[in-house]
Amino acid sequence: MPSELEQLLAGTSRTFAAAIPLLEAPLRDEVTVAYLLLRIADTFEDAEAWTPEARTQALLSFEESVVSGSSMPLVAPPGFDAAHQALLAEAPALFRHLASFPGAARAAIVHHVTRTIAGMRAFLGATKPGRGLTLATTEDLYKYCYIVAGIVGELLTDLFVEATPSLRRVAAPLQQDAAAFGEALQLVNILKDREGDAAEGRSFLPQTADLREVFARARASCVRAEAYTALLAAGGASGGVLAFTRFPLRVAIETLGALEERGAGAKIGRARVLAILAEEVGS
Repeated sequence: MPSELEQLLAGTSRTFAAAIPLLEAPLRDEVTVAYLLLRIADTFEDAEAWTPEARTQALLSFEESVVSGSSMPLVAPPGFDAAHQALLAEAPALFRHLASFPGAARAAIVHHVTRTIAGMRAFLGATKPGRGLTLATTEDLYKYCYIVAGIVGELLTDLFVEATPSLRRVAAPLQQDAAAFGEALQLVNILKDREGDAAEGRSFLPQTADLREVFARARASCVRAEAYTALLAAGGASGGVLAFTRFPLRVAIETLGALEERGAGAKIGRARVLAILAEEVGS
């Protein structure tokens, strides 16, 4: 992985900064660029110092840049750390890397990243000035999880299949569970962080939501995500792809169990996360 991408990844991610290096080249670079483009979109969506209208316009302009393949350095909204400022300043470098990818990989990244950005823009209508996103119903919650995570699962699947021809014979069933893979990770994070999000003015969990239902949905998505990783293995996915997908899923499943047992904010601890990572690297 180019050093500048590695630095940007380390500064803006934890779990994915550990997981993406498990992938083999050139897939590793493709996933890194896709992830960093999505982090830029997240930054604009979360820009609470801006009005929802300003955030929407920033996302629209960024979407147009992704389609055209060119961008000037971007300016991070107020309130973001130096790592995110550096990420936006390096946007032109991301587009140069994107342009160097094979056509199918580049097209998949552009297609799914722009789908995500368009979905984010639609959800900004539920945002009040000076506050984060507020979702009104569980249906909105699941739609939002699809936009920001389910589509990522679909993007990853397209890149996996393109990188590993043997996966083409299982591409259709993989895509059936691809969104569930992303949703599992996102729902667990939302359940884990729900008190902190509320304190900071974000409400991904609607006030009317039945937590038992959301936990059941998260558990069901984890089961489907396990089926997804098993299908990757059966289709001949590389060791790097298997480690990359199983590591965050195992963390999510154990975190979900901790949340069910101990309540909001429960974590499995960094030592356990590192142990899971070591197990996947060694498998």
